[in-house]
Amino acid sequence: MADTSTLTVAIAVNVACIAVIAANGLFVMYRWTPKLLSPYLQLACVGTLLFAAGSLANHLTHSSSTLYWLALILLYTGLLMTVCCWWLVAILVAQHQGSPLPLPRWVWHHVPIICLLLAWAACMTNPWHGLFLTPVPGTRSIYGPLWYMSAALCWFLISCTVVHCLYRAGRAQYADDRWQMLICAMAMATPTLLNLLYVTNSTPLPFDPTIIGFALSTSLFVAAVYRGQIYGATGVRLEDAIENDSRPGFLLDRNQRMIHANKAAKAMFQLPDVRCPVAPLICEHLTDRNGDAVKEDLLLKEHELFRLREDSDYWLSIEHRPVKIGQKDVGAAWFVRDESARVRVDEALQAARKFESLGLIAGGIAHDFNNLLVSVIGNAELAQLKIRQDPDGAEELISRVQQAGQRGADLAKQLLAYAGKASVELSDTDVNATIQELVKMLRSSMRSEVIMTLNLDETSAPAVADSSQLTQVLLNLIGNAADAQEQRGDIDLGLEIATLDGEGRPGLVGLPPGRYARLTVRDGGCGIAPEVLPHIFDPFYTTKEVGRGTGLGLAVAH
Repeated sequence: MADTSTLTVAIAVNVACIAVIAANGLFVMYRWTPKLLSPYLQLACVGTLLFAAGSLANHLTHSSSTLYWLALILLYTGLLMTVCCWWLVAILVAQHQGSPLPLPRWVWHHVPIICLLLAWAACMTNPWHGLFLTPVPGTRSIYGPLWYMSAALCWFLISCTVVHCLYRAGRAQYADDRWQMLICAMAMATPTLLNLLYVTNSTPLPFDPTIIGFALSTSLFVAAVYRGQIYGATGVRLEDAIENDSRPGFLLDRNQRMIHANKAAKAMFQLPDVRCPVAPLICEHLTDRNGDAVKEDLLLKEHELFRLREDSDYWLSIEHRPVKIGQKDVGAAWFVRDESARVRVDEALQAARKFESLGLIAGGIAHDFNNLLVSVIGNAELAQLKIRQDPDGAEELISRVQQAGQRGADLAKQLLAYAGKASVELSDTDVNATIQELVKMLRSSMRSEVIMTLNLDETSAPAVADSSQLTQVLLNLIGNAADAQEQRGDIDLGLEIATLDGEGRPGLVGLPPGRYARLTVRDGGCGIAPEVLPHIFDPFYTTKEVGRGTGLGLAVAH
């Protein structure tokens, strides 16, 4: 009865330990193992499961020496596999911490594997030479010389592993690294000490307690790895990283179907928990800058701004990050960035610039009209004094008053044009003829070093335009191009027919599709400095010398 109860307890302990080891093994297989520790962590779990299965089989095969021996083969196969994997896992964890073993790879990797394979071969050939052990069902077997050799090899390797872990723990710079190595040492030392207790005890124990040590060891390893104590960051899945991000985020496959969306994304776009094309679902909740519906291909453009349909004051953009395995694109991660603050800052800056422009205009107008009024009043007073004594001199002064008045009228026209209030007289205009006449007039006043070249489309039909405004624009552009030529230079005037499709072109937003006459003025000057470029359309802003420019040319042209 005592033997039966002891056997029952041994079987129950073995079954319980097998359940714990199998659960840990399944957890390792299910939760993607850190790449650095793979496949040794999985193989260590498999090895402990084989040992546990062999240990249980030992208690169930007393009636057959052949089955009992097969159970022992299973047991020692798992033991040797586990010891080898323990060693390699400990070395790789130390490497991850920046403390590699100062030995060549073949010493710490190949030699232990080869030695343990030889020990396993000795175990497998025992029935032919009988030097490994003599199985005695129901009690402790009789050990042979090859068993002592393989046991010494296992204990030596485990001792080296434990000492190495303790040494690294003592020299670890960070507390996390110290605990990692201590956990490794504890996980490996526990079953080893229980195994030594079983082997060296003078009175045979009812069952091998090593299996309890293996159950504790696998649990300690799994808890340490997947709770972050050992190589934790590598075990984090992409879904976990996105889920913990405060920004709305999506994981997409290569066909832009949604694999995963975090809570923020589901709340913003009301997304279902199914794999489906994500772009149409997002577009339903967005509008473009003008409040129109968003096309799907627009989502793929970087730095494109959108409005949330439910909250027009919420501006956002979508950041795209590729997901790769090696060099192969397997999907993408999309993150929604809140651009509302940046848009508000930009709008405030634009408003400030408008007020600055208004101040410049007011100051420029006051300055120019003050000069004109001084000329008008001064010449009128002089003319009043001379009108009786020197009529000819008075007539000249009155003509100066008229010229000043004309300049004031021209300035008023420029200001009206800048404000968009100038009268526009659209008509069929021969742009080619307008350019040629203007070039003839300007060639006489241009420096001889500046050469103007015409590249005109002679087959172009008349364009609908205001000829006076067209002339004004050309005068400003050609004048600036001539001033940019410090020495000899060319000015190229081009005219071609451009056809705009429905999507338009950058800088031409709002133009309906159709055929347009496109004018180009190119010069060989030094270009515009980057710090000047944002101000080229500001009224009264000029880099020319005093008296050579008013700063209204490009503002009026714009």
